[in-house]
Amino acid sequence: MKILAARPEPAKDFIDAYILCKDLKIKTKEELMDIVADYIPLKFLGGRQI
Repeated sequence: MKILAARPEPAKDFIDAYILCKDLKIKTKEELMDIVADYIPLKFLGGRQI
């Protein structure tokens, strides 16, 4: 949800997404996109979300 929102600051979506990735031990963009693709079709993501 944080990736989909990608609201401009001061929303803190990017900081929250960073913390979630750190806690889940996601280290690469590819790992993250694989997980996201399981729940959200990647065609729905815009440049800001990616």
